[in-house]
Amino acid sequence: MQTKHRLFDDLAKVGMGLLGLGLEIRQDIKRKVCLRLERRAAEFGFVSREEFEVVKAMVQKARQESEVSKAAPR
Repeated sequence: MQTKHRLFDDLAKVGMGLLGLGLEIRQDIKRKVCLRLERRAAEFGFVSREEFEVVKAMVQKARQESEVSKAAPR
């Protein structure tokens, strides 16, 4: 009886090891795909999300200042 339980324990360990390896491979592939897409986007002259958000905030601030200056009496 002990050998059956040990066999199942060993199979479970192998399965968990494969699962962990599979997750690492998935993360590595995702990282490489993201890097490749970022390089391609840079080649086409696209901006990053961070750059976009900075410019967006600047535009919003400029609009607010413009509206305040329009509303102020002259």
